[in-house]
Amino acid sequence: MAKASGVGARITARAVPILDGARPLAAAGAIAGGTTRNLEWMAGKAAWSAVDDVTRLLLVDAQTSGGLLIAVEPARAEALEAALRARGVETVARIGEIVPRNEVPIAVLT
Repeated sequence: MAKASGVGARITARAVPILDGARPLAAAGAIAGGTTRNLEWMAGKAAWSAVDDVTRLLLVDAQTSGGLLIAVEPARAEALEAALRARGVETVARIGEIVPRNEVPIAVLT
């Protein structure tokens, strides 16, 4: 999304919903093979220094199956969240913001 739009993104890792139990499983090495490939593909595309290795793995997990990312102007965010909840979407989270493009397009913060 950021690449096609010529912008960057700032992601707050602690705001990304993670399934209960996923962190200890990832820490124990129970990850899908595609997750490692996803992390390798992200090399040079994300600045990860603010987060630990397990968080990195969780953020690139290859088996999320169903996550949806929507970008909307900040002034419209509350209305979008309300509309999603009204339609039964249980998990709605603001995980970051669009920023001017930098050398590394995605900054992952704690």
